[in-house]
This record gives sequence, structure tokens and C-alpha cells, in this order.
Amino acid sequence: MKALQHDKVVLFDHDGTVVDSETIALKSAWRLTNEVAREFPGAQHYELEDFVKSFAGKPYREILKKLYPDSFTTINERDIDRLVAEEEKRAIERLTVEAKATQGTPEVLSYLRDDGFKYALVSNSSLQRLSACLTSAALTDYFPSEHVFSAHDSLPVARPQTAS
Repeated sequence: MKALQHDKVVLFDHDGTVVDSETIALKSAWRLTNEVAREFPGAQHYELEDFVKSFAGKPYREILKKLYPDSFTTINERDIDRLVAEEEKRAIERLTVEAKATQGTPEVLSYLRDDGFKYALVSNSSLQRLSACLTSAALTDYFPSEHVFSAHDSLPVARPQTAS
């Protein structure tokens, strides 16, 4: 009997699929947002649970613009750029310590690898954030850097396009 040939690649989304990272990053963003509100009054206040529900999957730049809808008078692009960089730094610090593989992920990846499947990791997150998560979750052996793709670092528009 001829062995099955796998000519397809399985693409895995990162946040919340392979690594339980979304809530960790959102908690970090929520803490920063509370600090930002002291520096730039006028933001809508969210409790953590509502913040997570409202902003899961959204880049911090988009979160800031929703928190400060009158951003032209409250917070400028230079401040937004600074805060986005700070959010990335803080999220990576937390993810480096707290990120874990989602339940069953190592087993599924082992099965696919052992059965000859090809697979890759895709995300809107930055490569630096992905690397921190994969290292913390002990998944780097499954996803070498040449199999990790980041929209943040490789697309002309570095953020997901979402409907308003």
C-alpha cells in the first residue's frame, strides 16, 4: 500500500488557537490604558472583563482610537505611536512569563509532524511577540522561524482590516 502524500499545508492562527496569549496581552493593555487615562483624560473607562470583550483581536492603535474618539484634540499620532510601542513592550514582558500552549496543541502538532504534514503559524502579532509566546509555551521546536508569518512585520498595512 502506498503511503499517503500530504501536499497541503495546515495554517495555524496564533492568538488563542496555538498559544493562550490574548487575555494576557489584553490585561497588559488594560493596565496601560488605565495609566494613559491619567495622562490623557477623556477616555471611556472599561472594567477588565468589558475591555477584553470589547477589544479582543484588536491592535492597540485601534483600541486607543476607540477609547479616544475625539483623538485629534485629545491624543496625537506621536503619542499614539509611543503608547503602541509601550504596549508591545509590556505585552512581550508578560507573554514571556505567562504564555502557555492551548490545551491539546502540542499533541496535535506532534501528530501532524509525525504523519508528515507541513504546517505554519500565521498571526497579526509581531514576530517579536510571536517568538516570546512560542518560547514561553515551549513550541519553538514545532514552529521554526521560517514557518512563522506575521502580518505586522510583513504586510504593507501592518494591522488587520476590521469593520467599524
